[in-house]
Amino acid sequence: MKHSDRLKCWHPDDEQTRTLRYLVEHRRRLVGDRTRLSNRLTSLLKCYFPQLLWWFPDLSTVLVCDFLLRWPALDSAAAQRLTHALYEAMAARFATMKGQPGRYDERDARYAARKARKK
Repeated sequence: MKHSDRLKCWHPDDEQTRTLRYLVEHRRRLVGDRTRLSNRLTSLLKCYFPQLLWWFPDLSTVLVCDFLLRWPALDSAAAQRLTHALYEAMAARFATMKGQPGRYDERDARYAARKARKK
């Protein structure tokens, strides 16, 4: 049994194709590393600092890194100061939004926001 008519001659990839293959493989490794580190951080934070997972849904942001550098441990005094700071920041944000159209505490606010976005 000979199948030489079905076999094709092998041609090596050109330089651009090899470079692209290398870059894609490297990107896959980096994405895997990022996912692995994010999962490890999530696991550790569940034990030591669970509030952070509630406050920041995406741990891969610079804001979370800066926050952890500023607040590495959360004792009771630090927790009170942090809670007070967060409440003040939220109150200031709500004060700037008060009276502006498209507020989300009004009746049918979602509908109004979608309607305004389509215009």
